[in-house]
Amino acid sequence: SHYNETPYDPFSRGNEATKTLFRPISMNRTQNSHVLQIRNDVDNNSNAIMWLCFGVPAFSPYVPFFANATDTDDTYANTPVHCDDVSAYWMYRKL
Repeated sequence: SHYNETPYDPFSRGNEATKTLFRPISMNRTQNSHVLQIRNDVDNNSNAIMWLCFGVPAFSPYVPFFANATDTDDTYANTPVHCDDVSAYWMYRKL
């Protein structure tokens, strides 16, 4: 996920042109990551999914959120300003 041992590794001794050519994912400063999926093989009411990962993607799962969902679990819906052991955001950020 960091382009390890490739010319594109941002932490390698390679040259600046290749090290910065692509934006790396799953770094310690990553706050969250999203993958958007549109499926053509299902009804339009349920074909869009946002896969959301809080925290560093190498250590946290991608959780599916369906576009037409009308409710979200409280652990994902509410993120307090200060760190806690209940919200999904803070649990994954502490990993």
